[in-house]
Amino acid sequence: MRVVNVYVPQGQTTESDKFKYKLNFFAELIQEIQAENNSDRSFAIMGDFNIAPKAEDVTNPEAMLNKVSFHPEEHALLAKLTDLGLSDLFRKFDTRPGQFSWWDFRTMG
Repeated sequence: MRVVNVYVPQGQTTESDKFKYKLNFFAELIQEIQAENNSDRSFAIMGDFNIAPKAEDVTNPEAMLNKVSFHPEEHALLAKLTDLGLSDLFRKFDTRPGQFSWWDFRTMG
């Protein structure tokens, strides 16, 4: 089994070059995972993706919409990754509302 641990850059702001870098980084990650997914070895990918995939993953979806970590471009890239048969294990095992895998202590969520 291959285990992939990844840190996806945060992206700063959507106007920043760091956000463009994040999107490119994630697109390249998807290519790597697609290649691994076509092999006979099983694998797991984990880490900090710096993306809140769904409304239940943030405390205030309306305030977060179109911001870094909750942007449609990030969601589309993450969907490409999950379309490969991967899933968010945190949500698989804890579907209770108000539960998060990460909490921003600087902004209280």
